[in-house]
Amino acid sequence: MRNTRNHLVSPGFQSQWLTAFILGCAVQAGPPASLAGNFSVAIPEGSHSLTSQATFFESFERATGVKIQVDYVDSVLDTLRTQIEADKLTYDVVSLTGMEATLACEENLLMKVEPRSSSSGLPDLPVVTNFAKQAPSGCFIASTAYAMPYVFDPADFSQGVPETVADFFDLDRFPGKRGFERAPEVVLQWALLADGVAATDIHEHLSTEEGLDRAFEKLDGIKQHIVWWEDGEQASELIQKGEVLMTSTWRSQIPELVERMPYLGQSWIDYVSGSDFLAVPQGIPDESIVKEFLNLSTSMRTMPYQCTEGTCPCPGTNTCSRQCCLDSLDVNSEFWSKHGEMVWEKFRAWMDDSQSRIDDRIEENSERTCRNGHHD
Repeated sequence: MRNTRNHLVSPGFQSQWLTAFILGCAVQAGPPASLAGNFSVAIPEGSHSLTSQATFFESFERATGVKIQVDYVDSVLDTLRTQIEADKLTYDVVSLTGMEATLACEENLLMKVEPRSSSSGLPDLPVVTNFAKQAPSGCFIASTAYAMPYVFDPADFSQGVPETVADFFDLDRFPGKRGFERAPEVVLQWALLADGVAATDIHEHLSTEEGLDRAFEKLDGIKQHIVWWEDGEQASELIQKGEVLMTSTWRSQIPELVERMPYLGQSWIDYVSGSDFLAVPQGIPDESIVKEFLNLSTSMRTMPYQCTEGTCPCPGTNTCSRQCCLDSLDVNSEFWSKHGEMVWEKFRAWMDDSQSRIDDRIEENSERTCRNGHHD
């Protein structure tokens, strides 16, 4: 399990880029003659299931003849910085969050990438970029469309079901536990939205001390009812076992959840969307294999989660549109590259303070119980 407390931006958004590679490899007639050898990929720890990993590696290696060494690391950006500084680079391709990719590009850690043509005989297709509302960059390419709504069990509600983000924070109408990812990107946006801040003003508020204080004050109202999760499978378990009334979750978790809970309720009003990215570190020894790798990953027209520039995933479907971008909040890479450290520092402090208060209450209750027992 990945420890998101060591990261400025949570990795948790469940990635679909392995699926993209599988689909791309499946349509190839045979291994491209130009590829040979091995190369290494760094992926955030906990991002993919073992089944997806095995399927991807087998498909890609069978289609290309290239052997893949995959490392699952706690922080891809920190690892990349360390390797380049020590001149001991071991990765040919890295998977990064939007903020990590932006910072890596600014720090000149990444090569320029434009995989628009292929020497292996693959058709020249447009690079798939901007699954969400991020500005394109010559340092990295979008590989993942992600979205986070919240889900609930309708059977738990006798008088209406939650529909909006404000409902998620409404303990009077919907008392009980809520599940949230242990990371600030979504929870702080939803807190401000539930407190009346317009969606277009959220990032402006989060860039100030006053705006952050407002978000945390809103969270204070439900903090005793929050159950924190760190990966999508945990979120699914929470709702399936009835440990929470509702929980935020990744879009990629919902199909399996619906199979197990056909009655599952979903709220896509003001869901959060964004992108993850593939990038090539500066100083790789063999660019040819990497270019083919990126071409295969960005050349699928039929990928269910594939969105073209300026469009976003649409709720409950495998389609994308510009309108769906307007309907969602976004994890803005530019904002997080500038303010991420400050926001994460505040979030950690708030989490630590909340835990300290819980520990104090437990100790107080324990002492009270001992006193009462002694009097008996």
